[in-house]
Amino acid sequence: MHLTTRRIVFYSLVAVFFLGAAYALLTAFGLSVDLKEGLTRTGSIFVAGAPRDATLFLDGAPAEESRGIISGGTLVRNLLPGNYEVRFEREGRAPWRAELPVISGLVTRATDLFLWPLEASASPVVADVELFSLSAGAPLVKNSSGTLMLGDRAIPGNEVVYATNDSGLTLTRSGNTIYLTETARARSVTNVTALFQSLKERELGLPGAVPIVNARPHPFSQGKLIITTKTSLYLLDLRRISLERLVTVSAIAASAFTGDEVFLAGADGTLTAVDLVFKTTRTAPFTSSAVAALAIGAGGDMVIWKTPEGTLFSYDRVTGDTVSVADNAGEFSVSPDGLRLAAVERNAVAIIALAPYTADAFVARGYRTPVWEGSSTPKKISWNPTLPRYLFFLADNRLIVAEIGFYGERNSYALAENVMDFALAGYTAYVLKTDGALITLSLE
Repeated sequence: MHLTTRRIVFYSLVAVFFLGAAYALLTAFGLSVDLKEGLTRTGSIFVAGAPRDATLFLDGAPAEESRGIISGGTLVRNLLPGNYEVRFEREGRAPWRAELPVISGLVTRATDLFLWPLEASASPVVADVELFSLSAGAPLVKNSSGTLMLGDRAIPGNEVVYATNDSGLTLTRSGNTIYLTETARARSVTNVTALFQSLKERELGLPGAVPIVNARPHPFSQGKLIITTKTSLYLLDLRRISLERLVTVSAIAASAFTGDEVFLAGADGTLTAVDLVFKTTRTAPFTSSAVAALAIGAGGDMVIWKTPEGTLFSYDRVTGDTVSVADNAGEFSVSPDGLRLAAVERNAVAIIALAPYTADAFVARGYRTPVWEGSSTPKKISWNPTLPRYLFFLADNRLIVAEIGFYGERNSYALAENVMDFALAGYTAYVLKTDGALITLSLE
């Protein structure tokens, strides 16, 4: 080979080496050369969800991805700043679509995604059902004859006062009488009303029958019930067979519970907080006597209530500030973490941040995220701790799941038609159809 040729080859290889090294260094530092902008710092998109074998597309093309072993998601690096059409899909599932922004030097996250089955697997549970609840994983149903059935056993009462999927105790009512049934032992029944009236007169010296407005298990002491009447809050100990009156107010307009406190909105415009650990009470000026519903968020620091006219307010117990959250509100529900409020406004659903928090993006307190809008008023607003990115509700006799996005995503899906009621237990939805059939839907 001629000397000149060898020099050309040598310097060409050197040039290629330095160019490759420069490219590698630029990539390592998140930099890219853009023909219009010049040297530009890149960003990334991280997507995590289920099923794990779903495919990620960016602007219609399969993404060049690096799946993290520890992170459990897909990271696409070295993307020029701008908006990207992102699609996450798998056969047999409804695809997830969003337009995600890529910002220089940052990672745009979309996590807790779930691809919903196009046809969820359905299994029959029982027929001839008027209404139902879940009690420790067992369906508690009221049949067309008015009988409450827990599994294959009838229990007393014709109205459910308290039943949840994570509690083994069920409280039911027949007229003014409340009964307590242990889910694991349906034959073990306690007449709560008779016991309460007896102890109230014998231990507290308060004669006369006082109707029980509400009753529920104590949040952390087994064998105890929290009982609310029109003016007082009581603690009933079923093991020691004792009764304690915790507080009395002029009249209780509404009540709400947290893990260690009970909140009573008084008809005199006060808010009374009862600490169940230390059995202390605090009363503060609150609002007018017109309280139709009450809820607690932000770790007990935020009180949310609705007036009979439909105005939704939030009250900050730390600062004492009261803020109007929504007008013409229907149902509302606080998320399990207490940080978000789902509220129905006419034919739409929105999420309001009760406190600042960081998920896929930072969300400031008071920030409103629209999640769904339709032709009818949604009802039965429900959260599922297993699927924190989604909200469930009924609209037009359909079971709807709507995504709570952070970049303007508005994905929603109809999981079932002709639905009268539903309850959630992890990846299983119990669905009461309009024909009275109770079924389960497997969402996995």
